[in-house]
Amino acid sequence: MKSIIATLLLFYMLTANAQNNRLWGGVEIGYGYSLAEKKDVHGISYPKNNSFSSIHAVLGYYVVEKLSVGAGIGLNGYSNPGLNTLPLFLNLKFHPFHNKNIVFSGDFGYSLLSNEDNIDAGFLTSMSVGYKVCKIKKIGIVPAIGYNFCQYSVKETDGMNHNDNRSSVFLKLGIVY
Repeated sequence: MKSIIATLLLFYMLTANAQNNRLWGGVEIGYGYSLAEKKDVHGISYPKNNSFSSIHAVLGYYVVEKLSVGAGIGLNGYSNPGLNTLPLFLNLKFHPFHNKNIVFSGDFGYSLLSNEDNIDAGFLTSMSVGYKVCKIKKIGIVPAIGYNFCQYSVKETDGMNHNDNRSSVFLKLGIVY
């Protein structure tokens, strides 16, 4: 927990001291529901109503007025059965209109760690569309709706591995500065 707070403070200091409007940072908190059907795979039961939650810190730079490239780190949690991952990802943001209130965002990365010894986390991606509803001084509030996909490998007791994935739709709230 201390490392997450330290990372968020570092992002804030970097963006607060920026001399131009090209460098930005933000925190995104999300919650959603799984799209998976109820299933039993390799001894793991997946009930139909799974949930997804996340918290991410992102630091980006506008390479041109409408396109930002950045990097992020965070925590993703999936329920039933529980799986928590530590994703590291590349973030792309695109503003298709001149006023920059509508934003299309995509994350592409890899989960570095998981909370289970027998699970190796893997590739992840998410896509979302949001709208900046307000801006107070230099802080903007951006709710969004999106899709998340996470791939991972489960090690069986007999030494075999099988690949599995989770996908979900989510709502998130971004606080950007």
